[in-house]
Amino acid sequence: ALLRTRARLRGDARRAALLPVLLGVAIAALLTGLYVATSATTSLAPGDYGRVRLGETRAELEAVLPARRIGEPPPTLTEPAAPPGAACEYYRASEGLFDLTGTMYRLCFTDDVLVTKDRL
Repeated sequence: ALLRTRARLRGDARRAALLPVLLGVAIAALLTGLYVATSATTSLAPGDYGRVRLGETRAELEAVLPARRIGEPPPTLTEPAAPPGAACEYYRASEGLFDLTGTMYRLCFTDDVLVTKDRL
């Protein structure tokens, strides 16, 4: 009976130790998936940014701009003041998924016309 109890306790200890490991792996996989999805849908390649010209309308830029944008830049980025009445959009500057630079692009529109573009 003592041997069976010891074996059961060892099995219980293994399962108890495995739970945090599996939870950590699941969280890491979830965060990696979110990073990949966010990067793929909010990144503007430097070449595309270079083709964006002031005075273009949002409709003209629709083919170049990513499907989604970032709501606000991180608080560590400093940015120039936005033009009065302009609505600014932020995009991740990236060549690819593993480009981990902190560079962002800011495009500001007034009446759906691009009035400023900044590299932050």
